[in-house]
This record gives sequence, C-alpha cells and structure tokens, in this order.
Amino acid sequence: MIVSLFRPGFYAAEHDPAVPTVIFDGDTVRDATPAALDRGVQVGGGLADAKAILREDGQYVAVDMAQARRRAATWWRALLAYSDLIVVRSPAEALVDLRAHPDPREVAGEMARAVRRSGPGGVAMGLARAAWMADAVRVEVPPDALDLGVYGGGEVEPSELARWPVDWLTELTTEERDRLKLLGYRRLGVVAQLPLPALTRAVGKRAWWVQQLAQGADPGALKPNYPPEAYTERWDFGAGCEDRMALELAGDEMAHRLALRLARHDRMASTLWLTMTNEEGQTVTYRRQLAKPVAQAHPLRVFYRQVVDRGLPWPPVRATLSLPRLQGAKRVQRQLDQMVGSSERQDAAETARARVVAAMGVGTIKRACEIEISRRERWLRQWSDAIGWS
Repeated sequence: MIVSLFRPGFYAAEHDPAVPTVIFDGDTVRDATPAALDRGVQVGGGLADAKAILREDGQYVAVDMAQARRRAATWWRALLAYSDLIVVRSPAEALVDLRAHPDPREVAGEMARAVRRSGPGGVAMGLARAAWMADAVRVEVPPDALDLGVYGGGEVEPSELARWPVDWLTELTTEERDRLKLLGYRRLGVVAQLPLPALTRAVGKRAWWVQQLAQGADPGALKPNYPPEAYTERWDFGAGCEDRMALELAGDEMAHRLALRLARHDRMASTLWLTMTNEEGQTVTYRRQLAKPVAQAHPLRVFYRQVVDRGLPWPPVRATLSLPRLQGAKRVQRQLDQMVGSSERQDAAETARARVVAAMGVGTIKRACEIEISRRERWLRQWSDAIGWS
C-alpha cells in the first residue's frame, strides 16, 4: 500500500494563529493561519483571491523553501522507522511505500502518530494501492483519533473506484481527461471496461496503462528521493520481545541483509541508526557515527548488540536498522567462488559461467592455479626477481 501524507498548517505554524496570514509561493497560496482560513482563504488557491478576501487586514509572507526543508527534515526522518521508500514532494507532502509490511494499515496509523509528534502541523493521510488513489482519498486525521490509536485516514474500497470521476485520475494530463469526458467516458468504471482500440483513439499509446490505472492496478513504481541514498531493514517480533537470543538473531539477520545490499551495489556506510518500536507505537532511536565507512556485517552487528547490552526502555515489537547517507565504495573484482552468500547469488554465478562457456567453449574459465605457465616464462620470472632485470 502507498500512503499519501500532507501536513496542514506546516508553513503557517510559525505565525500567530489569530492574525490572518497567508503564506504564498509565486501566485499560489501554500498555507494560511486559522484566522485567514476562517475568512474563506483556500490553500492551493490564487494569491489574488486571498488578497481580495482579506484586503488590508491580511499579512502576506513568501515561503522560505530552504528554511521549510530544514524544518521538514524532522518529520521526514520520522518516516524512516517505517520505510526507506519515500518520495518527498514538498516540505509538507510525501509518499511512503508500505507494501513490504504485512499490515500496512496498522503501520500507517503508527507512522501518522510519529509524524504528529515530530513537530507542529496536522496530519492528512490516504492509503491505497497507487499514489494517485492515495492522494484522492487523503483526509485530515483528527488529533484525538491519533491519540487513541485509531486509523483515521482515507482508504479506497474496490467498489468505490468504478464510481470515481475521470478528473480524479491525476496521472493523466488535463487534455487527456478532457478528451475522455468529451467522448462520454466520465467514470473510471467506464474507462476500465472500454475495448483497447477505443481507448487508444482517446489517449493514444498509453491506453493500456490508463486502463490499468482505471482498474485499480499500479503498473508504475515509486522512485524514492529521500533520504538521498539509504538502506533500511526491519524485523517484526509480533509482540514485545524480551528474549535475548531472539533480539540478537534479529540484529544478525538485518546486518547480514544490509551487508549483502552494500556489496551488491558497491556502497559503504559510516552512519548507523537503530530504531526500536513498542506496542504503543513509541520509538527510540540510537545513532552512531563511525570513524570510517564500512561495508561488512560485523560493525553493524556490534552496534546492534551494544545497544541491546545497554538495555532497552521496553520490550520492542519492531527493530529497524538504517544506513543513511551512503557513499560509493572502491570497485574491486570479486572471485565467482566468493559469490555464494545465498542461493540467489550462487545461481547468478553459475548462470554467468554457463553463458561464457556456451559462447567461448569449454576451458575458457579457469582458476588462477590451473593456468599453465611455460618453463621459459617461469625461468625468466625467477631471473628477473633475482637480478632486478625486466
């Protein structure tokens, strides 16, 4: 599931709520204080309309995006305890991919509470199989619902999708939506049932993709942009875990998975984060900055065990080990015989060997110790080593 998050009141949080203040970016209203909203100012509307409503009573402040991004980093970091597949759209808006979680609905509620605790601003949330659907059902979650642990965000029911207007399909351009309505295809249920030739005449080569969207499928994939490059592994204990062996097993497995990902993509990490979550959704994060970057499982395992040895505030139900701010590693040639850390890597190595042998013939691939060197070459090497001649 994809979660669409928005922070109502994020830009206006630093202004007096009793003073009608409009925060704008260009000609668009980004946010407004409660006093301005009560007067009829619309977030997302035009600045000229806001000025016509408030007149001389209003204050108008241009948004400082650099400062807003610095403030937003606090709630962006709160998302990392739940996923490392995050798309930041603006300082007040983000998408989070929770498809790897067994119960994304429950995790979404925990995540919304963590975001609310991270700083001023409300929380609006939508949950669906695709980003555009999550945007369409996004609603503001009342603070009391978050405090009670009740999931209060919007969610898409399959039966509702067919009744949605085509205008909600924001993945299409305005021209494509207008063309569909002009042809009489005003509901997604109609678009989902159209023959492909008819839909092709309306939207061109993207007909199949449009029909998949109308049917509720998600043919695309999110392209995470936050953090700049980071790896995260999670371990769900199912209930509060007090067993030392189970805690250590979780750390060993997460460290092993992260080390494989670092090796596979030639990356190294010097910053380690470990987040523990309890049954109430409360989190505690431990951080360590290493003297030099590493790419092996051992330093990650040591960091995890040291945290456990010092004692945890409560039995965790989830552990999250993160490596933010990755950096490139020096590329080295690895022996195929060392690429057998898992069955997947072993299969890949054997497949590569088979392809080379099929193309180049038997005996093409040899171990270094199997390569025969003539007597004359061996003698010349010995002579060179003895007298320094080359």
